[in-house]
Amino acid sequence: MSKRAKMIARRRRQKRQRRLISAIIAVGAVVAIAALLIRPGSDPNGEIIIPEKRTLPFVEGTSLGRLDAAVVIEEYSDFQCVYCRYFHENILPQIIATYIANGQVRYEYRQFPILDSESNTAANASLCAAEQDRFWEYADLLFANQADVGSGTFSSTRLLAFAETLDLDQNEFSSCVNEERYNSKVEAESAAAIANGVKSPTTFFINGEIIQGPEPPPFADFQLEIESALQQTD
Repeated sequence: MSKRAKMIARRRRQKRQRRLISAIIAVGAVVAIAALLIRPGSDPNGEIIIPEKRTLPFVEGTSLGRLDAAVVIEEYSDFQCVYCRYFHENILPQIIATYIANGQVRYEYRQFPILDSESNTAANASLCAAEQDRFWEYADLLFANQADVGSGTFSSTRLLAFAETLDLDQNEFSSCVNEERYNSKVEAESAAAIANGVKSPTTFFINGEIIQGPEPPPFADFQLEIESALQQTD
């Protein structure tokens, strides 16, 4: 091989080596970035959204309103149901301000967890929070942190973390969640719902008259139903 040929071959080897080194550096950078993105604690499911605190009238367990209210609204709900979240965050506050606060309406939350097992664990956990008179704050947290069904956002670890943000007694809450203390109550409410013709969450009964879900009607429709029910009780 001539001297010139040897020189060309050497330059080609050097060029291949530089490309290989550049590729290794690039791969290393990608791996480093990926490690940062998936490091413990950076998973979006690990973040907790804290909803705005609100004052609710006539709180009693999973109900709002006076016991002697002329109109009773029952909702069958699932904490993983997007329509349930919409009602809870947008329509229920209007019903509270217009009818519950003045004693005309009583609202009762009923468990109907049908989407998957996380719906059941969330339902049980909400009733564990109710033991410590914090059902509504806990329900707000569940809805605010709702994610895709079965995504793990309502895992036992997350449910305990929600309770911690409310300063609940962690030992008592943990025992309640782990022993599934309220599963029988949840099952009973679900069975009653099915017996009464409920087919999906976000189904309502206004003084016994059913409004079938899944999508809740607008507040104006609730007003019509509530006003009609109030007139019938006069």
